Amino acid sequence: YLGIGPAAVSTVPLPGGRALRIEHGRDIAGYLTGRAGEWGAHEEEIGPVDFAKEFLMMGFRVREGVERARFAAIFGTELEEVLIRLPRSWEEGGYLEIGEERAAMSRTGMNLLDRFLVDVFAAVDGAEVSGYRWPEK
Repeated sequence: YLGIGPAAVSTVPLPGGRALRIEHGRDIAGYLTGRAGEWGAHEEEIGPVDFAKEFLMMGFRVREGVERARFAAIFGTELEEVLIRLPRSWEEGGYLEIGEERAAMSRTGMNLLDRFLVDVFAAVDGAEVSGYRWPEK
């Protein structure tokens, strides 16, 4: 994803299956100069576990949810390997909807997204997310 403007965050693919997070500074005046050196940007390479967490966080924030095939293509593991580690109450309570093509929060579940993500992050830590690759479009 690409973040534009002061305080924006981007994650961009790098060669060799790596990802780079770029955080823009909050200094609006520096940003408006148009000179990247005055933006206060910070860059860091993201490992596969942290990237999987960000990928899921961004996916579950939207109604469409996380596409299972895309997750598998990028991380080399099925989304089910992560979701199976979640407390069953998320799906049984109607907060998480798991379909054949995607997994998404229900309207009610969206109200509990922050709490859900705590469980998702713990599930990712226990899953076999050992690498990632950017699928060809």
